[in-house]
Amino acid sequence: PSIRKFGWHFITGREWDAVQEEFAALPFLYGPVVSSILAILLATPLSVGTALFVTEIAPSKLGNMVAALVELLAAIPSVIYGLWGVLVMAPWLQQTVQPFLIDRFGFLPFFQGAPYGVSMLAAVFILMIMIVPIITSITKEVLLAVPGSQKEAAYALGATRWEMMRVALLP
Repeated sequence: PSIRKFGWHFITGREWDAVQEEFAALPFLYGPVVSSILAILLATPLSVGTALFVTEIAPSKLGNMVAALVELLAAIPSVIYGLWGVLVMAPWLQQTVQPFLIDRFGFLPFFQGAPYGVSMLAAVFILMIMIVPIITSITKEVLLAVPGSQKEAAYALGATRWEMMRVALLP
Protein backbone atom coordinates (compact mmCIF):
# COMPACT_ATOMS: atom_id res chain seq x y z
CA PRO A 1 0.00 0.00 0.00
CA SER A 2 2.83 2.45 0.75
CA ILE A 3 4.43 1.92 -2.64
CA ARG A 4 1.05 2.27 -4.34
CA LYS A 5 0.39 5.58 -2.59
CA PHE A 6 3.90 7.14 -2.57
CA GLY A 7 5.58 5.23 -5.42
CA TRP A 8 9.05 3.73 -5.38
CA HIS A 9 10.30 6.93 -3.80
CA PHE A 10 9.00 5.46 -0.54
CA ILE A 11 11.85 2.92 -0.58
CA THR A 12 14.59 5.06 -2.10
CA GLY A 13 13.84 8.47 -0.55
CA ARG A 14 15.23 9.91 2.68
CA GLU A 15 12.67 12.46 3.85
CA TRP A 16 10.00 11.70 6.46
CA ASP A 17 7.77 14.71 6.90
CA ALA A 18 4.27 14.00 8.25
CA VAL A 19 3.16 17.63 7.86
CA GLN A 20 3.92 17.69 4.14
CA GLU A 21 2.85 14.03 3.79
CA GLU A 22 6.21 13.05 2.33
CA PHE A 23 7.25 9.65 3.50
CA ALA A 24 10.35 7.64 2.63
CA ALA A 25 11.73 4.61 4.43
CA LEU A 26 15.34 4.29 3.24
CA PRO A 27 16.91 5.35 6.58
CA PHE A 28 14.61 2.93 8.40
CA LEU A 29 15.67 0.10 6.10
CA TYR A 30 19.36 0.98 5.83
CA GLY A 31 20.19 0.87 9.56
CA PRO A 32 18.81 -2.59 10.37
CA VAL A 33 20.20 -4.14 7.19
CA VAL A 34 23.73 -2.75 7.65
CA SER A 35 23.86 -3.50 11.38
CA SER A 36 22.61 -7.06 10.81
CA ILE A 37 25.14 -7.75 8.07
CA LEU A 38 28.03 -6.37 10.14
CA ALA A 39 26.90 -8.33 13.21
CA ILE A 40 26.74 -11.56 11.22
CA LEU A 41 30.19 -10.89 9.72
CA LEU A 42 31.65 -10.42 13.21
CA ALA A 43 29.68 -13.14 15.00
CA THR A 44 30.21 -16.00 12.57
CA PRO A 45 33.99 -16.47 13.01
CA LEU A 46 33.67 -16.02 16.77
CA SER A 47 30.84 -18.55 16.95
CA VAL A 48 32.54 -21.14 14.77
CA GLY A 49 35.73 -20.75 16.79
CA THR A 50 33.82 -21.18 20.04
CA ALA A 51 32.08 -24.28 18.71
CA LEU A 52 35.42 -25.74 17.58
CA PHE A 53 36.89 -24.99 21.00
CA VAL A 54 33.97 -26.63 22.81
CA THR A 55 33.87 -29.75 20.64
CA GLU A 56 37.50 -30.41 19.72
CA ILE A 57 40.04 -28.41 21.72
CA ALA A 58 38.83 -28.02 25.29
CA PRO A 59 38.80 -30.85 27.80
CA SER A 60 35.29 -32.28 28.13
CA LYS A 61 34.54 -30.66 31.52
CA LEU A 62 35.63 -27.21 30.36
CA GLY A 63 33.88 -27.67 27.03
CA ASN A 64 30.63 -28.63 28.76
CA MET A 65 30.87 -25.59 31.06
CA VAL A 66 31.51 -23.19 28.18
CA ALA A 67 28.69 -24.76 26.13
CA ALA A 68 26.29 -24.38 29.07
CA LEU A 69 27.26 -20.72 29.54
CA VAL A 70 26.79 -20.02 25.84
CA GLU A 71 23.38 -21.70 25.86
CA LEU A 72 22.40 -19.63 28.91
CA LEU A 73 23.20 -16.49 26.91
CA ALA A 74 20.73 -17.66 24.27
CA ALA A 75 17.98 -17.74 26.91
CA ILE A 76 18.27 -14.04 27.77
CA PRO A 77 15.41 -12.01 26.22
CA SER A 78 16.37 -9.49 23.56
CA VAL A 79 14.82 -6.67 25.62
CA ILE A 80 17.37 -7.32 28.35
CA TYR A 81 20.20 -7.21 25.81
CA GLY A 82 18.83 -3.92 24.49
CA LEU A 83 18.57 -2.34 27.93
CA TRP A 84 22.05 -3.55 28.85
CA GLY A 85 23.37 -2.16 25.58
CA VAL A 86 21.83 1.27 26.06
CA LEU A 87 22.55 1.62 29.79
CA VAL A 88 25.95 -0.09 30.10
CA MET A 89 27.65 -0.76 26.79
CA ALA A 90 26.81 2.48 24.95
CA PRO A 91 28.30 4.74 27.68
CA TRP A 92 31.37 2.49 27.83
CA LEU A 93 31.78 2.69 24.05
CA GLN A 94 31.33 6.48 24.19
CA GLN A 95 34.04 6.95 26.82
CA THR A 96 36.63 4.39 25.76
CA VAL A 97 36.26 2.68 22.40
CA GLN A 98 34.88 5.43 20.18
CA PRO A 99 37.50 8.08 21.14
CA PHE A 100 40.22 5.52 20.39
CA LEU A 101 38.68 4.67 17.01
CA ILE A 102 38.20 8.35 16.13
CA ASP A 103 41.84 9.12 17.00
CA ARG A 104 43.24 6.18 15.03
CA PHE A 105 40.77 5.82 12.15
CA GLY A 106 39.12 9.26 11.96
CA PHE A 107 40.13 9.61 8.32
CA LEU A 108 37.56 6.91 7.41
CA PRO A 109 33.94 8.09 7.06
CA PHE A 110 32.63 5.36 9.38
CA PHE A 111 34.69 6.71 12.30
CA GLN A 112 34.18 10.46 11.83
CA GLY A 113 32.14 12.66 14.14
CA ALA A 114 31.56 12.95 17.84
CA PRO A 115 31.38 9.83 20.04
CA TYR A 116 27.70 9.54 20.92
CA GLY A 117 27.72 6.05 22.42
CA VAL A 118 24.35 5.05 20.99
CA SER A 119 25.58 4.39 17.48
CA MET A 120 25.88 1.83 14.73
CA LEU A 121 28.88 0.38 16.58
CA ALA A 122 26.77 -0.25 19.69
CA ALA A 123 23.98 -1.77 17.59
CA VAL A 124 26.40 -4.10 15.83
CA PHE A 125 27.96 -5.24 19.12
CA ILE A 126 24.59 -5.84 20.77
CA LEU A 127 23.31 -7.80 17.80
CA MET A 128 26.56 -9.74 17.67
CA ILE A 129 26.28 -10.69 21.34
CA MET A 130 22.68 -11.75 20.74
CA ILE A 131 23.40 -14.06 17.80
CA VAL A 132 26.70 -15.60 18.94
CA PRO A 133 24.98 -18.16 21.23
CA ILE A 134 22.58 -19.28 18.53
CA ILE A 135 25.25 -19.68 15.84
CA THR A 136 27.56 -21.40 18.35
CA SER A 137 24.90 -23.90 19.43
CA ILE A 138 23.96 -24.77 15.87
CA THR A 139 27.60 -25.09 14.80
CA LYS A 140 28.39 -27.23 17.84
CA GLU A 141 25.60 -29.65 16.97
CA VAL A 142 26.74 -29.80 13.35
CA LEU A 143 30.34 -30.50 14.40
CA LEU A 144 29.20 -33.25 16.77
CA ALA A 145 27.28 -34.85 13.88
CA VAL A 146 30.48 -35.33 11.85
CA PRO A 147 31.29 -39.07 11.86
CA GLY A 148 34.29 -40.10 13.90
CA SER A 149 35.54 -42.13 10.96
CA GLN A 150 35.94 -38.93 8.94
CA LYS A 151 38.14 -37.42 11.65
CA GLU A 152 40.12 -40.64 12.01
CA ALA A 153 40.64 -40.76 8.24
CA ALA A 154 42.19 -37.29 8.35
CA TYR A 155 44.47 -38.37 11.19
CA ALA A 156 45.38 -41.55 9.28
CA LEU A 157 46.49 -39.44 6.32
CA GLY A 158 48.88 -37.57 8.63
CA ALA A 159 46.82 -34.50 9.44
CA THR A 160 47.50 -32.57 12.62
CA ARG A 161 44.62 -31.61 14.91
CA TRP A 162 44.29 -28.20 13.21
CA GLU A 163 44.45 -29.72 9.74
CA MET A 164 41.81 -32.28 10.71
CA MET A 165 39.50 -29.48 11.87
CA ARG A 166 40.13 -27.47 8.72
CA VAL A 167 39.89 -30.40 6.26
CA ALA A 168 37.47 -32.85 7.87
CA LEU A 169 35.26 -30.85 10.26
CA LEU A 170 34.66 -27.41 8.78
CA PRO A 171 33.70 -28.45 5.24
